[in-house]
Amino acid sequence: MPSGAATTIQIPISLTLTANQNQWVGLDFSLANAITTTNGITVDFNQPKVMTATTTVRAGIPSGSVDTIDDFIGVVTAVSASSITVQSGITGNSMTAVISSSTAYDLAPVAYSNCQSTATACVTTGSTVSLDAALSTSGILAATEIDVLDAVAVDEVEGTIYPTSQAGVVGLIVADKVAVTSTTPLASSSTTYGSGIFLSVDTGTIYSVDTKTLSTQNLGLGALFTGSGDLFAGQTVRVQLSNISSGSAGISATASNVLLRWSRLTGTVNSVAGNSFTLANIPGYINTLNPTLSLTPQVMTYVNATAFDGITDVSGLSATSSQLASIRALYIDRAQQPFQAAKVRVP
Repeated sequence: MPSGAATTIQIPISLTLTANQNQWVGLDFSLANAITTTNGITVDFNQPKVMTATTTVRAGIPSGSVDTIDDFIGVVTAVSASSITVQSGITGNSMTAVISSSTAYDLAPVAYSNCQSTATACVTTGSTVSLDAALSTSGILAATEIDVLDAVAVDEVEGTIYPTSQAGVVGLIVADKVAVTSTTPLASSSTTYGSGIFLSVDTGTIYSVDTKTLSTQNLGLGALFTGSGDLFAGQTVRVQLSNISSGSAGISATASNVLLRWSRLTGTVNSVAGNSFTLANIPGYINTLNPTLSLTPQVMTYVNATAFDGITDVSGLSATSSQLASIRALYIDRAQQPFQAAKVRVP
């Protein structure tokens, strides 16, 4: 948001309210409309249609809820039979959600999570989890899924990877971190969103896949992500680190453990067939850096496992209207469908 003096942003909306009424308002922010190129590139929040508002809950949102929060990652600071509080390692923000009998639990592979028990038993103070929640009309967050990433927090980062010219080294753009060792560059406040880390991946590195909400599908994806040859630009990975240091080229570390997680991409629907569809016009760098990937890669969805937002199911996708669709998916190059979608959203 604009820094310095207080800024007022006008958002067009028409509301008729009554006393003590709970009212949900959704704000949609368009970065494309905010960017201006006059006298250099700037971001102007007062451009037309930078923010638009709605009071209509999107299709696909669970009944009784007005919105969802996906994949809030952090260390558990408090947990009981009825609630959980998770604190982000990169922002310091915390989120508290209600736990109920309908809360689902998942567990990253033991080789990564080091959880020697059930997922439920490993959700303890000090563990690292990914939390999904639904926001109710009264403003209460209900935990829909808790995915255990680490039974005990360790030094690790999550982000998007890209190739480097150095054999055995990949780059990672940081989106999340947990810094347990206070004396490493990882713990510095300057290591934040967008920071770069060079990761050494060798024969001793362990590779796993976090299937999270798709864990009930028994997809066997672990057999398709087993070594550095399965690392591709655009994948999101979570990495446990050792030998963290800082030099003239930036931060470097050894990747002792790699967990494939969820890439977030947007494109236009190109074709729809059964429970799968293809996307065109995905971010150009992915095809540039992965020339073997189709220009219209296939996305697989799963009944009662893939969540839909803005539509109720895959039948709401259209290949005839340049329809935009965003996915949260596991990107596995060796899979017949390289994108395994946990969520599909249509604006």
